[in-house]
Amino acid sequence: MSTQEQRLLDAGYEGVVYMPDAAYDDALLGVTEDGRAVYAYEDLIAGLMEHDGMSSDEAAEWIDYNILGSLPMYGSSAPIIVYRI
Repeated sequence: MSTQEQRLLDAGYEGVVYMPDAAYDDALLGVTEDGRAVYAYEDLIAGLMEHDGMSSDEAAEWIDYNILGSLPMYGSSAPIIVYRI
């Protein structure tokens, strides 16, 4: 069981669609009222840099293409990616 899955289950959020890669563990901010996982974009980048050895630009490109590009296929249960101001 992944760290994220354990955190979600411990908080009572069973069935939430989340990104199970360990690189994203610290990017999980919480869950919306309608049960969608919420991630911080900057923390996704930091996770890929730390876990996969990517540069900031490589990580951003990977996230933009592979994560943001695939969110529509999850429909209304897709995770939300937020950008801190």
